[in-house]
Amino acid sequence: MSAGHVSAYERALRLLGLRQHFRGDLRRKLLAKGYEAEEVDEALTRCASEGYLDDDSTARAFVAYRAVRSWRASHIAARPQSWNSK
Repeated sequence: MSAGHVSAYERALRLLGLRQHFRGDLRRKLLAKGYEAEEVDEALTRCASEGYLDDDSTARAFVAYRAVRSWRASHIAARPQSWNSK
């Protein structure tokens, strides 16, 4: 690896630092950036073993986010029209 090259592992950590990702989504992003499949799979395995990548945790967070968002949307839509005309 050259000094200017960012490894798939480092790129994965940067992306995971922004938000949680599902393993498959992160794999697609890294492959799209031109990393070799073997390097990507090793990086994702390392991220998972270090606790940075967890599909179960990501799924729970996603469902919780959607539930709150859905609850807000349904309550906003159910407001009386008189509340909207101020």
